[in-house]
Amino acid sequence: MYEELRRRRRAHHRSAGMDFDHNHPFGFASGTPGREWTARPDERWKDWSIIFVGTACFIIGIAPIFFSHSSDRRHRSAVQNLAQARSEAQEYGMERRREIRRRVQEYQLEQEERDARRSCDHKAERK
Repeated sequence: MYEELRRRRRAHHRSAGMDFDHNHPFGFASGTPGREWTARPDERWKDWSIIFVGTACFIIGIAPIFFSHSSDRRHRSAVQNLAQARSEAQEYGMERRREIRRRVQEYQLEQEERDARRSCDHKAERK
């Protein structure tokens, strides 16, 4: 039975285009001058398509490294615009706070004048 399995395994490897030898350290017959592409033509397109897709993915993955300088310029201009907007917002905020302080001071002065008039009017009524 073991011999039959071995015979079938060899037949399968030969039909698949592999000259397989179990006694050789790498599994291939020692008489062959290296690995040859012995796959059937209908299977070779799969290998070439895998190689092509892998190479294309590698190139697409590496491409942004070479084109990053344009995005760096856009990034720097965006940083400058944000810094300018922040400084303008700070100036606008300081201006609003000054105006609010001025209005509060005016209101306090008006309130003090009203209080002074009331106290004067109150004193005049008592007399």
